[in-house]
Amino acid sequence: MSLPPDPLEDESSPSLQLSRGQKWQWVEKLGEGGEAAAHLWARVDVDQKVVERVVIRNTQISSSQLIKGGPHDGEWRELHVQQRLAPNGSLDTCTVPILAVERMHGYKKGWRTYMHYYSKGDLSKVINKHTELGERPLPESFLWFVFHRMAKALVAMDETFREPGKEHPVIIHRDIKPSDILMGHPGSLGKDVDWVLYPPAYMGDFGFCYLTSNDNSWTKKLGSGTKGYIPPESEFRPVNEDSIPPSSKANVWGVGESILVAMMTRHSRSVAGASGPRYRLNQSWQHLIEQGKWNGYSADLIGVAELCVRNQPEERPTPQELLQKLEAQIDQHTDGLDRWGTLSWVKQKSRLVDGPLAADDAEDDDTDAGADPTTGGKRKASEPAGLPPDAKRVKAEDSVKRRLAYVATVIKGVRPVPKVHVDDKDFRLNYMNQLRYADYDSIFDPESFFDRPDPGPIEYFYLDKHTGGKIEPIEVKTTEHGGVVYIDSDDEDDEPPSPPC
Repeated sequence: MSLPPDPLEDESSPSLQLSRGQKWQWVEKLGEGGEAAAHLWARVDVDQKVVERVVIRNTQISSSQLIKGGPHDGEWRELHVQQRLAPNGSLDTCTVPILAVERMHGYKKGWRTYMHYYSKGDLSKVINKHTELGERPLPESFLWFVFHRMAKALVAMDETFREPGKEHPVIIHRDIKPSDILMGHPGSLGKDVDWVLYPPAYMGDFGFCYLTSNDNSWTKKLGSGTKGYIPPESEFRPVNEDSIPPSSKANVWGVGESILVAMMTRHSRSVAGASGPRYRLNQSWQHLIEQGKWNGYSADLIGVAELCVRNQPEERPTPQELLQKLEAQIDQHTDGLDRWGTLSWVKQKSRLVDGPLAADDAEDDDTDAGADPTTGGKRKASEPAGLPPDAKRVKAEDSVKRRLAYVATVIKGVRPVPKVHVDDKDFRLNYMNQLRYADYDSIFDPESFFDRPDPGPIEYFYLDKHTGGKIEPIEVKTTEHGGVVYIDSDDEDDEPPSPPC
């Protein structure tokens, strides 16, 4: 079979082992930009049921994408950074992990990376779908959740490479925007983990990133990124040699700007500009706040986001300060929605509603459970009357199952929203707190959600090795961080070396 002329269009099946009767099916191209294209693949069984989905990103590597200098000289920067941020076996990561890498057969500079499939797309798609029908804003509780996870990602980007007490190196993303914040499926972190209601956010696409150093190499990286999403210090040329180079506060700016864009309705975005609100040198965003572009959101959320996009980096919080600010205020503005729908919340709340025979195996130490999703108040327990103990127990168990089924259906995002049983009004989710999605994930099964095992730590893939063809001049090595790509390239490149890392 002849190869396509463009390696980005390569649709070779994944190099992952299949069980008997299984096969890989190409599903669709998820997106393309620059020198990369992402393709979605599904592993299906003999009954054509989807068992697993994986995203393969075809890309062409040039010498400008390599680390130069230091112990990791010659490594592919994007791969190295993402695997350091989310190493094999890690838990609770807020950045997109690269699970495997392989050379594209027949292409000198073509490589394929393997990633999880984030079924809710990216933040820009969530924003556009939810606000497309009018002025309905995104739920504030959802934005606090996204903001918090992105702050955790920024802390990891700031601390992973540098030693305590030192300034360098830190990761500068250079292209943080809503379309690079990927969204997993609601509940994908676990059935009793906070925020099962909303899709978890992950920082992705580190193709433009670099590692800071003490020299002036940063001046050659100015202006890269997406117009409208470039921090002032990264877009404008330095006034003099004493100008402060970009730091982790450039990443803080990108996250804050993305949250401000997410807070705007479609109408407000059209007024502010196609790319959302735009900064102007030496001016703040106060005029947009005064115009009411973010009406309906709390002053605390607006204030933290606005603080992140101050033109002067020294006026912005560090990633650690941002995370502290968010954690100090998030509970005041989310009305208990962080626990809504979790397994222990349903069981504990059922005990309050149905009496002591309900949900006997519920955890007694879950102090967040039982809070009303809108007021945070507790409902007084009321035992079903007129029934013998066994009948009461059966009724209570049936009630818990019914409520879990309702929660799982809401999590899936099916329209119309399922009706609530007359005895379950305290479990109903206010529609203003629910996201509207472009479509729902067809393989998410509400009936099995609360019975299936929770996800474990990140597991890198082990690929079937291709036979034949000596890999020259590219070599793949396996280190403690997984596959690392080294390239000896003759391409001319005037970009100065990156710092040791």
